[in-house]
Amino acid sequence: MAYIDYYQVLGVDKKASQDDIKKAFRKLARKYHPDLNPNDATAKDKFQAINEANEVLSDPEKRKKYDEYGEHWKHADEFEAQKRAQQQAGGFGGFGGAGFGGSGAGFGTDGGGINCFDPQTERFTHYPQTLGEKIVSICPLSETELLASSFSKGIFRFNKKTGNYQRFSLPDKDAEAKLASSSAPTNIRVNDRNEIELYGNAFYRYIPGSQQLIPIHFKNKQLQYSWIYIGKYRTYPFFHDRNNVFQYNKEKNEYETIAYEKNNQILAASIDSLGTLWIAEPNGVTRIHLPSNRKEPLKLPDGNDVITSLVIDHEGIVWMGSLGIIYAYNPHKNHFVIYNEMDGILPNDFLAKPALVASDGNIYMGGSEGLVRINKALKPASAPPPITLKLQEIALNGTTVHFIPRSTMEIPYNFSSLKIHTQLEGGNVFHKRIYRFRIKGLNTEYTETSRPHLVLHTISPGDYKITVQCTQNDGSWSPEFTLLKFTVLPPWWQQSWFILLCAVIIILFIIYTIKAHDRQLKRKYKEQERTIYKEKVKAQ
Repeated sequence: MAYIDYYQVLGVDKKASQDDIKKAFRKLARKYHPDLNPNDATAKDKFQAINEANEVLSDPEKRKKYDEYGEHWKHADEFEAQKRAQQQAGGFGGFGGAGFGGSGAGFGTDGGGINCFDPQTERFTHYPQTLGEKIVSICPLSETELLASSFSKGIFRFNKKTGNYQRFSLPDKDAEAKLASSSAPTNIRVNDRNEIELYGNAFYRYIPGSQQLIPIHFKNKQLQYSWIYIGKYRTYPFFHDRNNVFQYNKEKNEYETIAYEKNNQILAASIDSLGTLWIAEPNGVTRIHLPSNRKEPLKLPDGNDVITSLVIDHEGIVWMGSLGIIYAYNPHKNHFVIYNEMDGILPNDFLAKPALVASDGNIYMGGSEGLVRINKALKPASAPPPITLKLQEIALNGTTVHFIPRSTMEIPYNFSSLKIHTQLEGGNVFHKRIYRFRIKGLNTEYTETSRPHLVLHTISPGDYKITVQCTQNDGSWSPEFTLLKFTVLPPWWQQSWFILLCAVIIILFIIYTIKAHDRQLKRKYKEQERTIYKEKVKAQ
């Protein structure tokens, strides 16, 4: 959708009050109303545009979304995951430091200022001079200085030893005005040529030695401040904004848009050494193999489709963060491992920008609730550890009953409840799992639950078998285990002895009836013989 300036349509300033907007709409509506311009197609189109502008700007909530997201305001709710990167207190603005090496790395927080982490001593250093600063982006400038950008101060130098601030002045005042705006904060990074890249409403390369400022052009693209660096492929750096992925063309000194759905939102992205783009969208993860332009979705094992952080380690493992969950995906083996609270992953809403593979191989992922470090020694297994599900306990009508394994349990027809508990053996028994039970003989559907037990109520007499599966650490289902075979006995009037008794009674009754009928016939026959005999005697 092309950008339409609704303020310009109504002829009002962006700071106009609701009354000003209402007055402007009424004035223009009277002027261009179709009833007053019956044969004027231009007036009709103008009236529609006025109505559309008024519909958005007269609604405070819609206006707020429009001011924030422009032509994409209708998708504002979907952008909240990315917006949290700048709005949630305590969240991370970005990382700085030469791959977390040397004397440590600085990282910026949204409201917590600048902090430094030394991976050798595993100690944090907080700089109280920066407390309260909403750090957007941060990178090293020298051994003692960091270069950072914030909402309030724009771009500044920060001395780690003295704690002093110093404004970072650019040789081009127009560029400085564009990049130092608090309403459109700037992202910064040091590239592999030790040049400082600054990108927000404009894109520049700054060469510290010569203080040369080189503008980078974008082909048919209006820049957005949400630019994030996602890696290199064949020496070409890649970035993404809310809707597009860009590749730098050195010959043309410009960034070109990689073919991608323009109306979709990118929550996070990264590129691996094989030229595969990994893109997290509101409805799932998509991978695009650039050499072949092959595109395919990646289905997460537990049905989750919201990934907000994505980074690829030195071995090609794709690490994805979601709400309180981290996924490790091996694309070579098509294998997932899921890490959650039981693995030490505290509840956290992981964010796109603060995701880093350090030079030592460790992985750092930041979120609204803090920082997670994934040790490089952690190797996602190619297969989950074997587990076994066994029958632990049976309760009939609320009372635990003794049961001999591998036998068939008999249950009366009038039972009120049957509760079956299962026990996990092997693997991490404390890991949160989903269980699914199936009652063969009753239906073919699974009953899924987060609890390791199943409760049955009155069901028809017959033979049944209960099986169970649970989720493994990689999100796949375990083998299916048989927990219990049981028979619901029919009521006494439906049991075989009663049916046999009834059959015997019926047969005896039939025999008695036949014999009685036979005796009656014999009596009638004898009576007839006597009558015939008497008539013969009289005739003589």
